[in-house]
Amino acid sequence: PGEALTLLGFRSQPGDWVGGGATSLYLAPPNLYEQFNVGPSDNIGIGFAVEGGGWWDLMLASGTARSLIPGTYEDAKRASFSGASPGVDFFGNGHGCNEVKGRFVLHDIALDGAGKILKLAADFEQRCEGVGLPLTGEVRINSSVPSSFFAPDAAAPPLAHGFDTNADGRADIMWQHTDGRQALWQVVGPTIQSAATLVGASTGWSVV
Repeated sequence: PGEALTLLGFRSQPGDWVGGGATSLYLAPPNLYEQFNVGPSDNIGIGFAVEGGGWWDLMLASGTARSLIPGTYEDAKRASFSGASPGVDFFGNGHGCNEVKGRFVLHDIALDGAGKILKLAADFEQRCEGVGLPLTGEVRINSSVPSSFFAPDAAAPPLAHGFDTNADGRADIMWQHTDGRQALWQVVGPTIQSAATLVGASTGWSVV
């Protein structure tokens, strides 16, 4: 098993209202993870407060009176209004959907007796208003379930940031700040091997 990580990442297409076409990855720390609506076993709320400013929230629901268990949840609606259907809703920084059509795969979940998340791994997809461009994302809470954001080139999706800068056969992550600065993470699986040029990937930074 790999290192247990807490992270939220998403990939958005140009024209997507929520993600604005960005690809972003947030690790905690330095970003702050919190769980809201602690207690119910049929829905969970996860929030990431971005270091330096900004926030993202994710809600997942299994449907009325059904506990969330590992599996695939198709035909998901906006979580707060999904009723007996599965629910998903990813939003933040003042951007959200009125209606959602999506799905999610819950790889792993464990809650304590009070409903607090001990570990969780899920991948999700949503389309705003049911017909918008897809936004896909991954959340890991104290989880060693692999994330595609740290996948080797051979297995990684064809994304612009999936390149190998040190010829070790694994994808590295290039960050770019809105002021033009760039920084590099050389990674092996979920472990950052080199980040000497990175000056705090927080507000203003995104994966390129």
